[in-house]
This record gives sequence, structure tokens and C-alpha cells, in this order.
Amino acid sequence: MRLFLFISILSSCLGCLAQKNLTGYWQGELTVGGGLKIGFRFFNDSTGKLSATMDSPDQGAYDIKTDEVVALDDSIKVSVKSLNASYAGKIISDSSIEGIFRQGIKVPLKLRKLSKPFSRLKPQTPVPPFPYQSEEILFAGTDSSIVFAGTLTYPFAQEKNKTSLVKYPAILLITGSGAQNRDEEIMGHKPFMVLADYLTKAGFAVLRVDDRGTGKSTGTHSGATTADFCKDAAAALEFLKKQRMIDPKKIGLLGHSEGGLIASMLAADKKNIAFVILMAAPGIPSLDLMAEQNIALLKANGMSDSASQAYGSLYRKIVPAILSSADTAEANKKGREVFDSWFSLQTDAVIKTLGLRESFKQNIYLKKFTQELLTPWFKYFMQADPGPYLQKLNCKVLALNGEKDIQVVATPNLEGIRNSLKKSKSRQYDIVFLPGLNHLLQNCQRCTPQEYGKLEETISPAAMEVISSWLSKNILMKK
Repeated sequence: MRLFLFISILSSCLGCLAQKNLTGYWQGELTVGGGLKIGFRFFNDSTGKLSATMDSPDQGAYDIKTDEVVALDDSIKVSVKSLNASYAGKIISDSSIEGIFRQGIKVPLKLRKLSKPFSRLKPQTPVPPFPYQSEEILFAGTDSSIVFAGTLTYPFAQEKNKTSLVKYPAILLITGSGAQNRDEEIMGHKPFMVLADYLTKAGFAVLRVDDRGTGKSTGTHSGATTADFCKDAAAALEFLKKQRMIDPKKIGLLGHSEGGLIASMLAADKKNIAFVILMAAPGIPSLDLMAEQNIALLKANGMSDSASQAYGSLYRKIVPAILSSADTAEANKKGREVFDSWFSLQTDAVIKTLGLRESFKQNIYLKKFTQELLTPWFKYFMQADPGPYLQKLNCKVLALNGEKDIQVVATPNLEGIRNSLKKSKSRQYDIVFLPGLNHLLQNCQRCTPQEYGKLEETISPAAMEVISSWLSKNILMKK
């Protein structure tokens, strides 16, 4: 699901003190957002001047170009004007720099020189050679104006007899919200690459695709809605059906997060979907889902229960008011009316905790909130309800989510899926609650979105085993 991190540090710069022998790799940690690792690689450019690139591995950002560097004696000042960020440090020795990073707030940053940089690859990320076939593919969208790029993996071809090959069951992976590449890459992790590798080894053909306007796919992501992404998934499904190694009677969908909503929409419309796997997917109306997400995110970032719940009540009232407006002017007016009514009922402690006491902060919040909510994606998504789609399903379904998910809160969403499937024609469905796992199905500690990149695990092996065992029992063993 979409979210907004409270701290997002994307770039920095250090520079030129060659006499201190700064060339090499340095690492530090910002004490914000649960701790964010920052790494720098210093090197001499073609003119001999000391230059640097920056990594923020916890956010999946690497080789970030740095800008202006000013070095005097044992001090160093660095600025990144495009991000309004700067670093000022004192060089203690050839292996230690202590300073302050500024980007809106001041945060201490101590750097230590390492013998080698930390690995960009998470341990579970597959590396070639692969024990299966992997093909780069291209196919047209439903209106042919977009060309999609992706990867199709399948077991090495086996002869069924002298005239035909074994046909494999297939799975289309559908990404969550935001512009995602085929691996659903996030903060250094590649969940869909890991999942495709695991499931292909288990005997399935797996197709994963770059979103429109992302990776090698053409088109524009901005302005598209969940309905548009459902059409994109339908085009991928048609591509799968035409592949000679695919069993057309055993094609299924696996959707993560918003991808689960898309999988439900597509399977409700198509009659030949064999199965659907909903991974951390919505099961309740989006308004309720996003209100619960906001409450959980605020709590996870240290806000009191009373303030978090109070904001949740505002969210549930202000969203329908804005979305029901005829234009932006009316949306601004209705949003302010709802806010003022809510504000009058809150305690001073709640208002102070939420940072909404001053009128100028209220105005900034309302303006940004309304602008974001009226974008095409948000406007469509916030009025979506997975229930009616789930109730139309007539295929096997597995829904699973982690206990610690604070983006798609597990209990209400899994129960929503269960209640809808009870009304469907699906006679085989399983709902699995996974203890200790977050939205990416990682074993987590703080279990916040900021922590995703800090964790070495990409997907819990136990979660993948649940999926594999379910597929083996319900698809591979079924004639």
C-alpha cells in the first residue's frame, strides 16, 4: 500500500581532503526513522579531485551523485542543493568523521571507514545460473499503446512424449501500489524475484512484469488507476495463455497488497482463473483500510493511542467529504468544515501531539491532503471495495498476511476476505494468519515500513512454504 515515511533521506555529499586518505568506503547511521544506514564511497575522479557517491541501503538507494564539497584543514562541509541537505563534519582520523547531517532537522552522523562496502544483494536474492529457464519477454497492452516487459521463468522443458512437451501450471505476479518494477523492488529487496525463483523450482511457470512506465515497460504510470492496472494484468494473462509450455487450465494470480485487489477484480471478470493467492491484500473497503493503516503507522512511530485514534476518526470523516465534492474549491471548503468540527472536540494534548495546533500547519495539512486525495489513483482507490469482487470468485483461494502488518492490518482484512468468500462460489479457500511477519512477510523487529530495508530477510521461508504447500496440494496434485 502507499505510505509516506516521516524521514526520507535520499542524498548527501562529502568531499575533498586527499591528504587524509579518505578514499574507500565509509558507513554511519542516522538516529531517525528507527535508524538509517548511510554509506559513502570516496574516490579520485579523472582530474585527481576527491569525489564521492552515497548509498542509503535501508531505503534501497545506491550510487547517489554528490554535489559541492568544501574542505578546510580537518573540517568538511557538503551541500546537496536539490534536496536542501547538507553535512558538516570534523575529520578525527583516517577512519573516523563526526558531524551533523541537516535536512529539515539536524541529525548526528558519525562515519567509520570499512574494509569493504556492505553487500547490495540481500541473502535471498537469486543469482545465476538458475536451475530453470528464464526469458525476457515483451507483449502489448490491451489497447496496444503500451508495451510491457517482464521475465517468464519455467522449469527446463521435458518431453511428455515424442510429439509434445510437459505443460506447466502458471502464476502471474501482480505488484502492489506505486510504480513497481517486475521484482517489486523496495529498499534493496526483490520480493517477486525471490518468490518467482522459489515457485519455479516448485514446478510452476511464473510471469512477473514491470508496471506501465516503469523499468522497461512503456506508457505512463502517473494518472493511472487501479482499473488501469487491472487491464494491464489482463493483458499479461492473455500473454500467458498463448505460451506453449503453459497449461491453460491451471493459470492463477498472485497479488501483493493492491495487487491482491487487482487479482480479485481480474478473477471476478474472467471465468478461467484456476486459483488466486492474496498476499497482504485488502479485504475491507479502502476507506477503512487506510484509516486503520494511518492509526497503526502513527502508533508504530511512537504516537499515543488516543492521538492515533483521534486522527483515525478525522480520516474517516474528511475523506468522504472531499471525494463527494464537485470541484477542488468545494473539496477545500468541505475539508475545512470537517476539520474544524473535529478539532473542536479534541483535547489540547491530542492536538499538540498531532502537530495541528497552529492554523498555518492546519492549512498546509489540508491543502496537501486534498491535493493528494484528488489525484486519479487515490480518488479511485479510496472508493474501492474488494468485497463485491471476492464474492464473485469461483476458484480456489489462498489469503495470507502477517500479524505485524501495519499497512494492510491483518485481522480486519483477513476476516473481510473470509466473510466475502463465504458468499462466493469458491468452495476451496484458506485464510492463513502468519505470526511475527510484516507487510512484506518478513520476520520483523520494530515492524515499521522504515525497517524493511534494514532486515536481511526478503520473504519469510515459512510464508513461501505455506504458498508452495498450498499450491502443491490444490493445483499440482489435482488432475
